[in-house]
Amino acid sequence: MDDTIRKDVDEVRPIKIKDATDGREYILEFDKKSVRFADARGFSLEDVDRYPMSKMYELFWYAFRKNHPSVSLEKAERIFDGIGKLPEGFMQRLAALYTKPFEGFTEGDGENPTTTVVM
Repeated sequence: MDDTIRKDVDEVRPIKIKDATDGREYILEFDKKSVRFADARGFSLEDVDRYPMSKMYELFWYAFRKNHPSVSLEKAERIFDGIGKLPEGFMQRLAALYTKPFEGFTEGDGENPTTTVVM
């Protein structure tokens, strides 16, 4: 994982977007389920740098999955295009949000404190 992304993961907050065409507000973030959804479709965060024109759209769409799973890829693309020039740090923030669910595997008590692992 890129050190810049790792440094910001603890501080990362969801991204809020308001679509002026329908007035809806969307909260973009990831949980383990939405990351697994992306993984199951072959998405890799490293591919965003290699194939930015297609993978940026995919990462953006996957960010809808946690809170707005009914948003289609086509609608997410329209919203993305409606942003125009992306705010500075936008894609880095999406990448940090994507990596945030991995913290649960290495830090804290986990989501299920009733299960004990002895190694």
